[in-house]
Amino acid sequence: MAPPGLRVRPVGHGELDLVLEWAQAEGWSPGRADAGTFWATDPGGFIIAELDGGPVGAISAVRYGVEYGVIGLHLVRAPDRGRGIGHSLWLHAMARLAGRTISIDGLEEQAHRYAQWGFVPAHGLVRHGARAADLAHGDVIATRPARDIPMPRLQALDRCCFPAPRAAFLRRWIGPPHRALVAEHDGAAVGLGVIRSCHDAHRVGPLVARDPRTAEGLLRALVAPLEDAWVLLDVPDANPAAAALAARLRMTPVMRRTRMYTGAPPTINIERVYGVTTLDLG
Repeated sequence: MAPPGLRVRPVGHGELDLVLEWAQAEGWSPGRADAGTFWATDPGGFIIAELDGGPVGAISAVRYGVEYGVIGLHLVRAPDRGRGIGHSLWLHAMARLAGRTISIDGLEEQAHRYAQWGFVPAHGLVRHGARAADLAHGDVIATRPARDIPMPRLQALDRCCFPAPRAAFLRRWIGPPHRALVAEHDGAAVGLGVIRSCHDAHRVGPLVARDPRTAEGLLRALVAPLEDAWVLLDVPDANPAAAALAARLRMTPVMRRTRMYTGAPPTINIERVYGVTTLDLG
């Protein structure tokens, strides 16, 4: 049961930075410029809990289209845990996404709890890390800045690998300060990669490509300017070619999550996904 006086409400625009600061304190290391993109994706998709006039927890329940949603950023400040605040936030998130297929990237040891709410494991996500300098050597394919590609072409490429349209998100995600590149073949976009600065590393996501060579070339092109920075990539183990690429590049597994959905997993071309976009928004 939640403590008396708990108030759960939508996050205000400026408060999203506070939520991401909490995530950083938990070691989740969100991107330095994530707040603006997250807000543009679904302004009503971020929820905060207040107690005694101060914020104590948060969760995201982001809607994509009319059939899909993602839960993330579920956290409660350490002094206020164990009081039912997290459960109250969870109920609000599930209510906001009711009637949709919902995804969450949870810790493996928490999978049984999500199962009680109808979540079914689809595949694992393995975070791999490496130094940019160790990734940058080798063949680099020809690329173009993603912002130079007509948005309908980018959306078509992204839609093959994501369960719902996300034009508002994509427009912000490929813009500065992120570095976003597209690989083309015969005038068609065959790969998209984005890298962003986080507090302790640079994260690549999405990394989608028609084949391993394109994925590897995009990855090398993305990290080339970074010299000795630490680079992270969240690889779906449902794509054996992606796992094989991470192993071939000698990237080190550092964390594992489980991608879970309510109901049947959406139909996407997982064999083209070499790195998911973000564990917070799918």
